[in-house]
Amino acid sequence: MSSAVFKSTLLQHLSFRLARTGVILALVVSLVTSGFQVFLDYQDEQSSLNDSIERVMNASRFAASRAVHTLDYNLASEVVDGMFVYDFVNSVTILDELGNPLSQRSADVSERRAHWYEPFIGNPTQQLETRLETDAMGSDVYGVLRMELDMVLAYESFVDRALSTLLLGVAKNFVLILLFLVLFYRLVTHPVNQLSTSLDAIDPKNPAGRRLPVPKGHEDDEIGQLTTNINLHLNSVEQLIRDNSVARHEVEESYDNMRRLIDNLPHMIYVKDASGHLVLVNKAYARAFQQSVEQLTGQHQSALLNVYEEKSRELLQDADAKVLSEQHSLFIPEFEWVDPAGNYTALELRILPLEFRGEPAILSVGVDITERKRNQARMQHMAYHDPLTDLPNRHLFLDRLDQSLRRASRSNQLGALIFIDLDNFKDINDSLGHAAGDSVLRQAAVRLSDVVRGEDTVARLGGDEFVVCLADLGTHADEVSQLAGHRAEALRSVMAAPFVINGSRLNVTASLGIALFPDGEVTASDLLRNADTAMYQAKSRGKDTAILFEQAMAEATAFRLTMENDLRRALHEEEFFLTFQPQVDSSNDRIIGAEVLMRWQHPERGIVSPVEFIPVLESMGLIVRVGEWTLRTACGILRDWMDRGLWTRDQVMGINISPQQFSQPEFFDQVRKAIDDSGIPPQCIDLEITEGMVIHEVEETIVRMHQIRDYGVTFSIDDFGTGYSSLSYLKRLPLDVLKVDQSFVRDINTDTNDAAIVETILAMARHLNLQTIAEGVETSDQLNFLESKGCSRYQGYLFAPPLRQDEFEQLLNRQHSLSEIL
Repeated sequence: MSSAVFKSTLLQHLSFRLARTGVILALVVSLVTSGFQVFLDYQDEQSSLNDSIERVMNASRFAASRAVHTLDYNLASEVVDGMFVYDFVNSVTILDELGNPLSQRSADVSERRAHWYEPFIGNPTQQLETRLETDAMGSDVYGVLRMELDMVLAYESFVDRALSTLLLGVAKNFVLILLFLVLFYRLVTHPVNQLSTSLDAIDPKNPAGRRLPVPKGHEDDEIGQLTTNINLHLNSVEQLIRDNSVARHEVEESYDNMRRLIDNLPHMIYVKDASGHLVLVNKAYARAFQQSVEQLTGQHQSALLNVYEEKSRELLQDADAKVLSEQHSLFIPEFEWVDPAGNYTALELRILPLEFRGEPAILSVGVDITERKRNQARMQHMAYHDPLTDLPNRHLFLDRLDQSLRRASRSNQLGALIFIDLDNFKDINDSLGHAAGDSVLRQAAVRLSDVVRGEDTVARLGGDEFVVCLADLGTHADEVSQLAGHRAEALRSVMAAPFVINGSRLNVTASLGIALFPDGEVTASDLLRNADTAMYQAKSRGKDTAILFEQAMAEATAFRLTMENDLRRALHEEEFFLTFQPQVDSSNDRIIGAEVLMRWQHPERGIVSPVEFIPVLESMGLIVRVGEWTLRTACGILRDWMDRGLWTRDQVMGINISPQQFSQPEFFDQVRKAIDDSGIPPQCIDLEITEGMVIHEVEETIVRMHQIRDYGVTFSIDDFGTGYSSLSYLKRLPLDVLKVDQSFVRDINTDTNDAAIVETILAMARHLNLQTIAEGVETSDQLNFLESKGCSRYQGYLFAPPLRQDEFEQLLNRQHSLSEIL
C-alpha cells in the first residue's frame, strides 16, 4: 500500500474519529481551565495595581504637602518626577490651596502604541486625587495631589500573561491530542501498514526524533523485534547526526569568536599557507595596506612585499622560510617599513608555525612600536637638552666640548669657549616673578643661537648660565683670541638689547668669560672652569663685559678655594686666636679698654692678615659663626681677668661686629647669652659697628641697637669718615663712642685736609656728646695734635701693637701709667 492510499484510508478509521472527539474535548477542557486561571490572575492583577497606586500616593503625600506648605517648586517637581516611576502614569499635578498648579508633568502619549484589547476596557483612563494638608505655623493649608492613570498600559502585562496562559493551555492539550492520535493509530491500524507508513515518513538523514511503534500483540515476535532493531538503528543515526551538528556549531562559533578577537586586536595579524597565500588577515593588517580584509584574503604575499625595501623584503622571506622548515617560532625585535600612504612604522614581529585547516601555515603577529620608539627618542632628547630652552644641557655640552677638544688637537685648529652669565638675573625673578625670568632665558637662548654659526654649540648649564663653543677659528693664537673677542662682543651686544616681557621692555646685560682651546692637557671640565673663572672676573670688573681667561685667574681661584678649605679647617681645628690692642687715656696714662682683634695661625703660612681672610669668611657665610665664637671667647677671657683683678667694671672691651652677624634675627640673644653665661657686666662690652651696615637699613638698625643698648652694652662706630658719614643719621643712632679712622690720623701732621677732617669729626662728636678714640696713633706728633683738639683717648703702635692674651695680661699687671709700658 502506498503512503497516499494509506492516508486517505486513515480518515475512515475509527481511530481517527476517536482522536477527533478527543481533540474537541481537550480544547474545551483547556479553554475552561485556562479561562478560570485568567480570571484568578485578573483579580490578583487588579489588587496589585490598586496597592501600587495607593503606595505611590501615600509615599508622595507627605513630600507634596511640605512642598505646598513651603511653596517649594523644586521639591514639588521632584515629587512629580518620582511618581512617573510607573509607565501607566499619564499625568501628575500638585495644586496649592487656591487651585494653582505648583508642579505638573504629563507623559508623551503620542509615542504610545495602540493595543488590541483597548475597546474591551470600559474606562481607558482613571483619575485619582488626594487632599494635601498640614498644620505647620498653626494654620491649615490645603492642596491637591492629582494623578491620571492609563488603564490600558496598566493591564498590558496582565493581558500578555493571559494570552500566554491560553496559548500554553491549547498547545499542551494539542500535544496530548497528538499523543492520543498516535496511541489510537497504533491500537487500530494494521501493524504492517503502520510500519510501512512510518518508514515512509522517516528521513534516514534526519529522523528528527521519530521512531517506529511496536504493533500491539506483536511485542515478542519477529515484527516486534524488527521494529525494535529499526528503532535502535534510528537512535544511533540520530545521535550521530546530533553530535555532528553540535560539533559543527561549536567549530563555527569558535572560529567566529577567534575572528572577532583577531579583528579587534590592535596588532597586525595574518596567516600564510606554505605557498605564500594569505588565508587569514585581521583589520589592522588590512588597514596598513589600505585594503579590506576580503580583498587581502587569498592574495599571494608577493603582491604585498613590493611595499617593503629590498632588505626588509629579504628579511621577511628568509624568516618565513626558516619558520616553515624548522617549525620553530622566530622573533624580530624591530622591523621597519613605510606603508603605501608614506607613514613610517616600526614593528615588533613574531612568526610562529601552525596548522590552519589541516595544512601547514605560519602565523605572524606585528606589534606597532612606532610610538614607543618616538617616546624613547623624546626621552633621549629630554635627557640631553634643557627643558626650558631646548638647548643642549651640561651633560651633552661637555660631551660635544670633549669631541671639539679632540678634533682641535688632531687638526691643530683652535677654538674658544665662551661662558655667559646674565647680570642681576636674580633681581628679575624676585621682582617680576619666575615666569618673566623664564621668558628672558628663552629669548636669550634664541638670540644666542641666531648669532653663532651652524657648527657652533649653544647650551644652557642651568640658572642664567649659557655657554657657546666656537670650533675651528684658526691656527694662530693671536688671531683666534681676537676673533673670539669679536664673537664674544657680538654675543654681549645681542644680549644687551631690550627684552620684551609682557609688553614691557627690560634691559639685561651679561658678563662673558672666554677660554681658548686646546690648552695643553686641559679637559672639557677644566676648560669650562677656566671660562667660568674669566666670567667672574668680568663681573668683578663692572659686569656687561667679556674677559679672556689668563692662567693667573686660575691660580687666584685655586688660591681662593684653598683658603676656603683652610678656613673651614681652621674653624674646626681652632686655629683662630684673639689679640688685644690697648686703648689709653692720655690724661692719666691709664688703659681704659682694649679692642679685640682676631688673628689666624695658619699651620704653614704662619699669621695670616685679617685683611686677607675676613672677606673670604664673609663670602662663605662663616663670618657669623666666627663672630659668635669671638664674642663668647672674649667674654670668657674678660670674666677670667675680672676674677684675677686685672680688669675693672670701668674698662671696656671693644668687639668688632660684621654686617652679616649684626643682621641675624637672633643676634641680640647671642650677645645676651654670651654675657650672661660669662657673668660679666654688660657695660664692659662695646660693640664696634661700621657705617656700611647702618646706611642701608637705618630704621631696623636703630631698633636693634636700642634693644642691645637697653641691656647695657655700648656701641662704637668704627672707621668713621671713610664711608657715608652723615650727621642726619649719626645723631639718631644710640652711639657712645666715635672712632677716628687711622687713614686720617696717619697724615694728620702733613696733610691739611686730613687735619681738617679729624678736627671736624672731633667737633661733631663733642656736639653729639660722644666719646672719641683715635685709631692708628704711631707718633708723638700725632698724639700732640689730637690732644690739642680735645681727643684724649687713643690706640695704636705708639702705645702698643695688638698683643696676645698672655702679653696683654702682663701689660695689665704693670699698667700704672703709660710710661711704664713704653
